[in-house]
Amino acid sequence: MWQEMLPNAWDGILSRIRSFECSQRNAVLVPVAALSVGGMLVYWLRSRHKIKTIEMGNGWWGSDERPLKGKEDESICPFKIETSDKELERETQKPVEPEEPVHACLSIGHMQASGQPCKSSCPQDPHRRLEQARYTPQLEGAAFRYGFNSIYLQKVVAFWRNQFDWRKQVEILNKYPHFRTTIEGIDIHFIHVKPSYVPHGRAVQPLLMVHGWPGSFYEFYKTIALLTEPAEHGLNEGDMVFEVICPSIPGYGFSEAPHQKGFDSKATARKFHKLMNRLGSKEYYLQGEDWGSLITTNMAQMLPQSVNLIFAGREGLRRMITVMLGAYIPWLIGFTREDVRHMYPFIQKNIHELLRESGYLHIQATKPDTAGNEPSLYHYELCILTA
Repeated sequence: MWQEMLPNAWDGILSRIRSFECSQRNAVLVPVAALSVGGMLVYWLRSRHKIKTIEMGNGWWGSDERPLKGKEDESICPFKIETSDKELERETQKPVEPEEPVHACLSIGHMQASGQPCKSSCPQDPHRRLEQARYTPQLEGAAFRYGFNSIYLQKVVAFWRNQFDWRKQVEILNKYPHFRTTIEGIDIHFIHVKPSYVPHGRAVQPLLMVHGWPGSFYEFYKTIALLTEPAEHGLNEGDMVFEVICPSIPGYGFSEAPHQKGFDSKATARKFHKLMNRLGSKEYYLQGEDWGSLITTNMAQMLPQSVNLIFAGREGLRRMITVMLGAYIPWLIGFTREDVRHMYPFIQKNIHELLRESGYLHIQATKPDTAGNEPSLYHYELCILTA
């Protein structure tokens, strides 16, 4: 009899010990968490009224030397995205001249400004490139654990090659007017959409919307009409009416990439201020997500007198507090049991996951040329995103 009772009694003792240790641990962790949250709240309340300003400065990012004299060409060139059967089905690729760098996924037609064509060249023959893609043999049972599954990748490429409607995407991209202008030595692409009707006595408000990574100007396409034509979409005519400017961050979409080292969010912010000034806007609204949130924040720090309001998608302190409280009082902040199961223990399910899945981030932050020089299908991403 005692042989059977002893193991059960021992299990009960261990369970009580674990329960005591857990309660003791919570007795320590809860006050520590409360003090940490309280300290961060005090710091935030004390620092939120301080406006950090940064110098606007100047820069040059072109492939050639900055002109010693004379003013940079400030003309704005409209253009239309075009492609053709010849470009899609080309069997041999024409060599690209050094002075005509590759910028985007489809060839751009002549861009006229005051009768002067703006030059650009882009990747040709996407069908041939897709057909000649090479795949690494997949490890059995690996799924996506070691990277993108090459078996599934073949299905994706087959879709791009045989089912994807390239011309339809070109038509969609051309829904709004495109422009390019040279700022600090490199071409900056943007779309500029103005409302067709403005209510009497109402001033149109300029709104600059900046995308993030991995993204492009296209991510705003479904929002633009709501901002420029609110009455046509069931919104109150008394609501604000915007003209929307969506630039491509240098190196994204149809914007030229910098040719010099040291380019950062502040340099981009300065360029976009110059763009808005070139469009005749002295005061404007800003919206940004991901990298766009940092760029628009830098813009507000550079010229706060030019920024009416900024909508930046940055969670910061609020996110940190939510995560800390969610481990102890999930019901108070709206977490469900499923949320708690997915998020906690936080270190194992978030920090470890971040380290395991952020290899791309490290190589892009330290050796971007290594990734940039690899043969890839990245140039077609802009078109694929419109599908």
